[in-house]
Amino acid sequence: MILSHRIALLCVMTGWLHGCGLLIDAAELLTSVPTPSDGVDVVCRHGRLHVGISVEPYPPFVFPVVQGSQGMSVTGFDIELVRQLGAALSNYCGGKSVVVVPHVVHFRDLFRLLTEGHLDLFVSSVAYNVPHLKSAGLAYSAPYYPGSGLGAIAREPAIVDRIQAALARPAANGEALELRRKALDGLTVAVQEGRSAHFYAAANLKGARLVVCDTLTGAWQQQDPPVDIILGKQPVLDFLLKHEMSLEQWRPVVLKDGRPFLLNREFFTVVMSEKSFRLHWLVNDVLFELEESGKLAAMQRRWFDENYRFTERAVVEGLPAVVLPSVDPAAPSRCHLAQAR
Repeated sequence: MILSHRIALLCVMTGWLHGCGLLIDAAELLTSVPTPSDGVDVVCRHGRLHVGISVEPYPPFVFPVVQGSQGMSVTGFDIELVRQLGAALSNYCGGKSVVVVPHVVHFRDLFRLLTEGHLDLFVSSVAYNVPHLKSAGLAYSAPYYPGSGLGAIAREPAIVDRIQAALARPAANGEALELRRKALDGLTVAVQEGRSAHFYAAANLKGARLVVCDTLTGAWQQQDPPVDIILGKQPVLDFLLKHEMSLEQWRPVVLKDGRPFLLNREFFTVVMSEKSFRLHWLVNDVLFELEESGKLAAMQRRWFDENYRFTERAVVEGLPAVVLPSVDPAAPSRCHLAQAR
């Protein structure tokens, strides 16, 4: 603005007003364009890519932190993805090795730590298309796991039957989603705090009793009140149903035709500062190359379809995790009833 004011004063003093407006507009445009971030240069200079990872596990994207003889380590699909990003950054930095440093923190703190400049990016199965109060100032990569959505699992077969019965009548145009929401009226629905299921349920499930837990484990262990439905990311819930023995009494909520009961679509992305322009381009390029080469699909099969112990993978191939003293990976899960709306 100072530059445009000086141009205006010069125009008045010289009497040259013709075209002065165009000059002022150009000056204001130049002063409003943000300076490109050199975040990638900082990564190259220090040889470190600081990545935020949620301490609240969301397998197979992020597994619980494992304590081994070499210290704490973390593994999962998202961890393999950031290893690929680290390798690409090493090439970008002229062959200088870039070490990926995972910072394991509470999911709710990832947004703050990124905007304050403590992290270069974070990745923990985050959906870019879910409205979020903390999303200002953030940029989202191209999707690396598209086409999922919020699904549900139920403790009792009768709950699934009840939902299917509520959806028995044909929905008019624009009513299908509202019918699915109302099918959960009167049920006790558990969600993980701070994740997309929590935001969705708080905004849209007005007739349900909402229980908020700090982990998914706490959701299915919750007894008072007992939970009817757990709402969460469908690929995560499907994975847990197949691999978690304590969920053997639970079942997926499906429609009459066998399709999953979904409440939205979600596209998982890498999150970074909106000022990290070059890092944003680089991440998108890596995801494009992984998809075109078939490596991304192979990574998905490796984590979703293969039989393995995540603890062994964490020890053999996991990344050493930086866990803040205020974060206790072994802390017991807690749940609470959401306030009445």
